Amino acid sequence: MRKEHDLIENVKYVEMDGQTYLMPSHLQIEVVGGKGMCNAHCAMCTIDKWERPPTIMTNAVFQSIVDGVAPFNEHIEYVTLHGNGEPLLDKEMASKVKYAKQKGFRGVGFATNCSALTKKRADELLAAGLDTIICSIDGMKKETHEAIRPGTKYEAIVRNVKYLIQARNRSGKTKILVRFIRQELNQHEFPAYKAYWEQVLNPEFGDEVLVFNIHNWGSQLEVGNQINENFGHVHEEIPICADLYHRLLVFPNGDLAFCDADYNGFYDLGNVQKEHFLKLYNGERLNFYRQKMESGKIRELPYCKSCTIPISRANKTEVAGSAEKASPVSNNYKTIPIRVMDQKLPL
Repeated sequence: MRKEHDLIENVKYVEMDGQTYLMPSHLQIEVVGGKGMCNAHCAMCTIDKWERPPTIMTNAVFQSIVDGVAPFNEHIEYVTLHGNGEPLLDKEMASKVKYAKQKGFRGVGFATNCSALTKKRADELLAAGLDTIICSIDGMKKETHEAIRPGTKYEAIVRNVKYLIQARNRSGKTKILVRFIRQELNQHEFPAYKAYWEQVLNPEFGDEVLVFNIHNWGSQLEVGNQINENFGHVHEEIPICADLYHRLLVFPNGDLAFCDADYNGFYDLGNVQKEHFLKLYNGERLNFYRQKMESGKIRELPYCKSCTIPISRANKTEVAGSAEKASPVSNNYKTIPIRVMDQKLPL
Protein backbone atom coordinates (compact mmCIF):
# COMPACT_ATOMS: atom_id res chain seq x y z
CA MET A 1 0.00 0.00 0.00
CA ARG A 2 1.33 3.46 -0.85
CA LYS A 3 1.74 6.01 1.91
CA GLU A 4 -0.26 9.20 2.10
CA HIS A 5 0.72 11.59 -0.66
CA ASP A 6 2.28 14.79 0.65
CA LEU A 7 1.36 17.00 -2.30
CA ILE A 8 -2.35 17.31 -1.56
CA GLU A 9 -3.39 17.00 2.06
CA ASN A 10 -4.19 13.46 3.27
CA VAL A 11 -4.55 11.84 -0.16
CA LYS A 12 -4.31 8.05 0.15
CA TYR A 13 -3.93 5.10 -2.17
CA VAL A 14 -4.78 1.44 -1.63
CA GLU A 15 -3.92 -1.77 -3.42
CA MET A 16 -6.63 -4.10 -4.74
CA ASP A 17 -6.17 -7.06 -7.09
CA GLY A 18 -2.66 -5.96 -7.92
CA GLN A 19 -3.67 -2.41 -8.87
CA THR A 20 -3.26 0.92 -7.08
CA TYR A 21 -6.33 3.08 -6.53
CA LEU A 22 -6.94 6.56 -5.18
CA MET A 23 -8.86 6.01 -1.92
CA PRO A 24 -11.51 8.46 -0.70
CA SER A 25 -11.43 9.44 2.97
CA HIS A 26 -15.02 10.71 3.06
CA LEU A 27 -18.01 8.52 2.19
CA GLN A 28 -21.10 10.62 1.55
CA ILE A 29 -24.34 8.70 1.07
CA GLU A 30 -27.39 10.71 0.05
CA VAL A 31 -30.13 8.80 1.84
CA VAL A 32 -32.81 11.29 0.74
CA GLY A 33 -32.69 13.05 -2.62
CA GLY A 34 -34.44 14.04 -5.80
CA LYS A 35 -37.16 16.46 -6.79
CA GLY A 36 -38.96 18.07 -3.86
CA MET A 37 -37.29 15.94 -1.19
CA CYS A 38 -37.00 18.64 1.44
CA ASN A 39 -39.42 20.23 3.89
CA ALA A 40 -37.77 23.63 3.45
CA HIS A 41 -37.21 25.92 0.49
CA CYS A 42 -33.99 27.71 1.36
CA ALA A 43 -32.89 30.89 -0.37
CA MET A 44 -29.33 29.60 -0.95
CA CYS A 45 -30.41 26.20 -2.30
CA THR A 46 -30.92 24.87 -5.83
CA ILE A 47 -34.08 22.95 -4.86
CA ASP A 48 -36.09 24.40 -7.76
CA LYS A 49 -33.65 22.76 -10.19
CA TRP A 50 -33.67 19.24 -8.74
CA GLU A 51 -34.83 16.78 -11.40
CA ARG A 52 -33.91 13.29 -10.21
CA PRO A 53 -36.84 11.09 -9.10
CA PRO A 54 -37.70 11.64 -5.42
CA THR A 55 -36.10 8.79 -3.51
CA ILE A 56 -35.46 7.62 0.03
CA MET A 57 -32.69 5.05 0.05
CA THR A 58 -33.86 1.62 1.17
CA ASN A 59 -32.06 -0.12 3.98
CA ALA A 60 -31.09 -2.88 1.54
CA VAL A 61 -29.33 -0.42 -0.79
CA PHE A 62 -27.72 1.37 2.14
CA GLN A 63 -26.38 -1.84 3.62
CA SER A 64 -25.08 -2.93 0.23
CA ILE A 65 -23.10 0.32 -0.13
CA VAL A 66 -21.77 0.20 3.43
CA ASP A 67 -20.82 -3.46 3.07
CA GLY A 68 -18.91 -2.67 -0.12
CA VAL A 69 -16.80 0.02 1.53
CA ALA A 70 -16.45 -1.68 4.95
CA PRO A 71 -13.26 -3.63 4.07
CA PHE A 72 -11.58 -0.23 3.63
CA ASN A 73 -13.16 1.52 6.62
CA GLU A 74 -9.81 2.20 8.27
CA HIS A 75 -9.25 4.80 5.52
CA ILE A 76 -12.68 6.44 5.89
CA GLU A 77 -12.64 9.37 8.31
CA TYR A 78 -16.21 10.55 7.78
CA VAL A 79 -19.50 8.97 6.73
CA THR A 80 -22.01 11.68 5.84
CA LEU A 81 -25.64 10.64 5.44
CA HIS A 82 -27.02 13.63 3.59
CA GLY A 83 -26.88 15.14 0.14
CA ASN A 84 -29.36 17.58 -1.33
CA GLY A 85 -32.52 16.37 0.42
CA GLU A 86 -33.53 16.62 4.09
CA PRO A 87 -32.16 13.42 5.68
CA LEU A 88 -34.72 13.20 8.47
CA LEU A 89 -37.44 12.58 5.88
CA ASP A 90 -35.99 9.07 6.09
CA LYS A 91 -37.80 7.46 9.04
CA GLU A 92 -35.10 4.76 9.07
CA MET A 93 -32.21 7.16 9.64
CA ALA A 94 -31.40 5.81 13.11
CA SER A 95 -31.21 2.24 11.81
CA LYS A 96 -28.84 3.38 9.04
CA VAL A 97 -26.62 5.13 11.56
CA LYS A 98 -26.59 2.04 13.76
CA TYR A 99 -25.67 -0.21 10.82
CA ALA A 100 -22.75 2.01 9.79
CA LYS A 101 -21.46 2.04 13.35
CA GLN A 102 -21.79 -1.74 13.61
CA LYS A 103 -19.63 -2.02 10.50
CA GLY A 104 -16.85 -0.10 12.23
CA PHE A 105 -17.16 3.32 10.57
CA ARG A 106 -16.19 6.46 12.45
CA GLY A 107 -17.34 10.02 11.95
CA VAL A 108 -20.93 9.05 11.09
CA GLY A 109 -23.13 12.13 10.88
CA PHE A 110 -25.37 14.38 8.82
CA ALA A 111 -26.70 17.92 8.51
CA THR A 112 -30.38 18.69 9.01
CA ASN A 113 -32.75 21.65 9.26
CA CYS A 114 -34.05 19.96 12.45
CA SER A 115 -37.74 20.45 11.62
CA ALA A 116 -38.33 16.70 11.98
CA LEU A 117 -35.94 16.27 14.91
CA THR A 118 -38.64 15.27 17.41
CA LYS A 119 -37.79 14.00 20.87
CA LYS A 120 -38.36 10.44 19.68
CA ARG A 121 -36.09 10.87 16.66
CA ALA A 122 -33.43 12.55 18.77
CA ASP A 123 -33.44 9.72 21.31
CA GLU A 124 -33.24 7.11 18.52
CA LEU A 125 -30.25 8.82 16.90
CA LEU A 126 -28.36 9.15 20.17
CA ALA A 127 -29.01 5.49 20.98
CA ALA A 128 -27.83 4.47 17.48
CA GLY A 129 -24.39 5.93 18.19
CA LEU A 130 -24.48 8.99 15.93
CA ASP A 131 -21.08 10.67 16.05
CA THR A 132 -21.95 14.15 14.75
CA ILE A 133 -25.03 16.15 13.82
CA ILE A 134 -24.99 19.56 12.12
CA CYS A 135 -28.03 21.67 13.01
CA SER A 136 -28.77 24.36 10.44
CA ILE A 137 -30.01 27.57 12.05
CA ASP A 138 -29.47 30.73 10.02
CA GLY A 139 -30.44 33.58 12.23
CA MET A 140 -30.79 34.90 15.75
CA LYS A 141 -34.23 36.22 14.91
CA LYS A 142 -37.28 34.26 13.82
CA GLU A 143 -37.92 36.52 10.84
CA THR A 144 -34.35 36.20 9.59
CA HIS A 145 -34.15 32.42 9.85
CA GLU A 146 -37.58 31.86 8.29
CA ALA A 147 -36.84 34.29 5.45
CA ILE A 148 -33.72 32.28 4.60
CA ARG A 149 -35.33 28.87 5.21
CA PRO A 150 -39.01 29.13 4.20
CA GLY A 151 -41.04 26.16 5.38
CA THR A 152 -39.27 25.91 8.72
CA LYS A 153 -40.41 27.20 12.10
CA TYR A 154 -37.70 28.89 14.08
CA GLU A 155 -39.10 28.32 17.57
CA ALA A 156 -39.71 24.63 16.93
CA ILE A 157 -36.21 24.12 15.54
CA VAL A 158 -34.55 25.84 18.49
CA ARG A 159 -36.67 23.76 20.85
CA ASN A 160 -35.71 20.55 19.03
CA VAL A 161 -32.01 21.37 19.13
CA LYS A 162 -32.11 22.26 22.82
CA TYR A 163 -33.78 18.95 23.63
CA LEU A 164 -31.13 17.10 21.64
CA ILE A 165 -28.38 18.85 23.60
CA GLN A 166 -30.02 18.10 26.93
CA ALA A 167 -30.64 14.45 26.04
CA ARG A 168 -27.07 14.04 24.81
CA ASN A 169 -25.72 15.62 28.00
CA ARG A 170 -27.62 13.06 30.07
CA SER A 171 -26.61 9.96 28.15
CA GLY A 172 -24.74 10.21 24.90
CA LYS A 173 -21.55 11.12 23.08
CA THR A 174 -22.76 12.84 19.91
CA LYS A 175 -20.96 15.99 18.86
CA ILE A 176 -23.49 18.74 18.08
CA LEU A 177 -22.59 21.52 15.65
CA VAL A 178 -24.84 24.51 15.09
CA ARG A 179 -24.22 25.90 11.59
CA PHE A 180 -24.74 29.44 10.35
CA ILE A 181 -24.75 29.94 6.55
CA ARG A 182 -23.48 33.51 6.34
CA GLN A 183 -25.08 35.68 3.68
CA GLU A 184 -26.30 39.22 3.10
CA LEU A 185 -29.52 38.81 5.08
CA ASN A 186 -28.06 37.41 8.29
CA GLN A 187 -24.37 38.33 8.61
CA HIS A 188 -25.07 41.21 11.01
CA GLU A 189 -26.70 38.78 13.49
CA PHE A 190 -23.70 36.50 13.89
CA PRO A 191 -22.13 38.10 17.01
CA ALA A 192 -25.37 37.63 18.96
CA TYR A 193 -25.87 34.18 17.44
CA LYS A 194 -22.38 33.11 18.48
CA ALA A 195 -22.80 34.40 22.02
CA TYR A 196 -26.16 32.68 22.43
CA TRP A 197 -25.25 29.24 21.14
CA GLU A 198 -21.92 29.19 22.97
CA GLN A 199 -23.93 29.25 26.20
CA VAL A 200 -26.20 26.38 25.09
CA LEU A 201 -23.69 24.00 23.53
CA ASN A 202 -21.37 21.80 25.58
CA PRO A 203 -17.68 21.93 24.62
CA GLU A 204 -16.99 18.81 26.69
CA PHE A 205 -18.52 16.83 23.80
CA GLY A 206 -16.71 18.85 21.14
CA ASP A 207 -19.75 21.01 20.34
CA GLU A 208 -19.05 24.05 18.17
CA VAL A 209 -20.64 26.82 16.18
CA LEU A 210 -19.82 26.61 12.46
CA VAL A 211 -19.82 29.57 10.09
CA PHE A 212 -20.02 28.69 6.41
CA ASN A 213 -20.20 31.31 3.68
CA ILE A 214 -22.84 31.08 0.97
CA HIS A 215 -21.55 29.61 -2.31
CA ASN A 216 -22.77 29.25 -5.88
CA TRP A 217 -23.20 25.45 -6.20
CA GLY A 218 -20.72 25.10 -9.04
CA SER A 219 -21.99 28.27 -10.75
CA GLN A 220 -25.52 26.86 -10.73
CA LEU A 221 -26.89 29.47 -8.33
CA GLU A 222 -26.77 33.24 -8.71
CA VAL A 223 -25.36 34.81 -5.53
CA GLY A 224 -23.62 38.05 -4.69
CA ASN A 225 -19.97 38.60 -3.79
CA GLN A 226 -20.38 40.44 -0.51
CA ILE A 227 -19.24 37.57 1.72
CA ASN A 228 -16.06 36.15 0.23
CA GLU A 229 -13.39 38.63 -0.75
CA ASN A 230 -12.03 36.01 -3.12
CA PHE A 231 -15.40 35.32 -4.72
CA GLY A 232 -14.87 34.98 -8.46
CA HIS A 233 -11.14 34.47 -7.95
CA VAL A 234 -11.41 31.13 -6.20
CA HIS A 235 -8.98 29.29 -8.45
CA GLU A 236 -6.22 31.81 -7.94
CA GLU A 237 -6.12 30.64 -4.32
CA ILE A 238 -7.39 27.05 -4.59
CA PRO A 239 -6.57 25.64 -8.05
CA ILE A 240 -7.54 22.05 -7.21
CA CYS A 241 -10.80 20.93 -5.62
CA ALA A 242 -9.97 18.48 -2.84
CA ASP A 243 -13.40 16.86 -3.13
CA LEU A 244 -12.27 14.91 -6.20
CA TYR A 245 -9.51 13.36 -4.10
CA HIS A 246 -11.36 12.76 -0.84
CA ARG A 247 -15.13 12.53 -1.23
CA LEU A 248 -17.08 9.56 -2.60
CA LEU A 249 -20.70 10.66 -3.02
CA VAL A 250 -23.49 8.20 -3.77
CA PHE A 251 -27.08 8.95 -4.78
CA PRO A 252 -30.02 7.04 -3.19
CA ASN A 253 -30.18 4.57 -6.11
CA GLY A 254 -26.48 3.73 -5.84
CA ASP A 255 -25.32 5.93 -8.73
CA LEU A 256 -22.02 7.71 -8.19
CA ALA A 257 -22.29 11.50 -8.03
CA PHE A 258 -19.56 13.73 -9.41
CA CYS A 259 -19.23 16.10 -6.44
CA ASP A 260 -21.14 17.97 -3.76
CA ALA A 261 -22.58 20.40 -6.33
CA ASP A 262 -23.96 17.56 -8.46
CA TYR A 263 -27.67 17.37 -7.66
CA ASN A 264 -28.94 16.02 -11.01
CA GLY A 265 -26.09 13.76 -12.09
CA PHE A 266 -23.63 15.64 -14.28
CA TYR A 267 -22.31 12.42 -15.82
CA ASP A 268 -23.02 8.70 -15.86
CA LEU A 269 -20.25 7.52 -13.53
CA GLY A 270 -21.66 4.07 -12.80
CA ASN A 271 -23.44 2.47 -9.86
CA VAL A 272 -21.66 1.20 -6.75
CA GLN A 273 -24.05 -1.74 -6.49
CA LYS A 274 -22.94 -2.97 -9.90
CA GLU A 275 -19.23 -2.17 -9.86
CA HIS A 276 -16.62 -1.76 -7.12
CA PHE A 277 -16.54 1.75 -5.72
CA LEU A 278 -12.76 2.02 -6.13
CA LYS A 279 -12.95 1.33 -9.85
CA LEU A 280 -15.67 3.94 -10.28
CA TYR A 281 -13.87 6.52 -8.14
CA ASN A 282 -10.77 6.00 -10.27
CA GLY A 283 -12.75 6.05 -13.48
CA GLU A 284 -11.97 7.85 -16.70
CA ARG A 285 -14.13 10.92 -16.20
CA LEU A 286 -12.99 11.73 -12.65
CA ASN A 287 -9.33 11.13 -13.52
CA PHE A 288 -9.70 13.42 -16.52
CA TYR A 289 -10.92 16.23 -14.26
CA ARG A 290 -8.11 15.59 -11.77
CA GLN A 291 -5.49 15.72 -14.52
CA LYS A 292 -6.90 18.98 -15.88
CA MET A 293 -6.80 20.56 -12.41
CA GLU A 294 -3.24 19.42 -11.85
CA SER A 295 -2.29 20.95 -15.20
CA GLY A 296 -3.62 24.31 -14.07
CA LYS A 297 -6.64 24.09 -16.35
CA ILE A 298 -9.49 24.11 -13.84
CA ARG A 299 -10.97 27.16 -15.59
CA GLU A 300 -11.59 24.97 -18.64
CA LEU A 301 -13.76 22.51 -16.72
CA PRO A 302 -17.56 22.65 -16.74
CA TYR A 303 -19.05 23.00 -13.24
CA CYS A 304 -15.58 23.59 -11.71
CA LYS A 305 -14.35 26.68 -13.54
CA SER A 306 -16.11 29.24 -11.37
CA CYS A 307 -17.39 27.11 -8.47
CA THR A 308 -16.99 28.82 -5.10
CA ILE A 309 -17.55 25.78 -2.86
CA PRO A 310 -13.78 25.35 -2.29
CA ILE A 311 -13.32 28.92 -1.07
CA SER A 312 -16.36 28.65 1.22
CA ARG A 313 -14.90 25.48 2.71
CA ALA A 314 -11.48 27.12 3.07
CA ASN A 315 -13.06 30.02 4.93
CA LYS A 316 -15.26 27.85 7.15
CA THR A 317 -14.83 28.92 10.76
CA GLU A 318 -15.29 26.78 13.84
CA VAL A 319 -16.13 28.68 17.00
CA ALA A 320 -15.37 26.89 20.26
CA GLY A 321 -15.78 29.03 23.34
CA SER A 322 -14.20 32.38 22.56
CA ALA A 323 -11.69 30.97 20.07
CA GLU A 324 -12.25 31.05 16.34
CA LYS A 325 -10.23 28.95 13.93
CA ALA A 326 -10.33 28.50 10.19
CA SER A 327 -10.67 24.96 8.94
CA PRO A 328 -7.33 23.51 7.90
CA VAL A 329 -6.89 23.63 4.13
CA SER A 330 -3.73 22.59 2.37
CA ASN A 331 -2.10 25.29 0.27
CA ASN A 332 0.36 22.79 -1.16
CA TYR A 333 -1.14 21.95 -4.54
CA LYS A 334 1.18 20.23 -6.97
CA THR A 335 0.87 17.46 -9.49
CA ILE A 336 -0.12 13.96 -8.42
CA PRO A 337 0.38 11.26 -11.05
CA ILE A 338 -3.10 10.23 -12.22
CA ARG A 339 -3.74 7.59 -14.86
CA VAL A 340 -5.87 9.17 -17.58
CA MET A 341 -7.09 6.78 -20.24
CA ASP A 342 -8.08 9.40 -22.79
CA GLN A 343 -6.67 12.92 -22.64
CA LYS A 344 -9.28 14.03 -25.20
CA LEU A 345 -12.25 12.83 -23.21
CA PRO A 346 -15.18 15.13 -24.13
CA LEU A 347 -16.41 17.35 -21.34
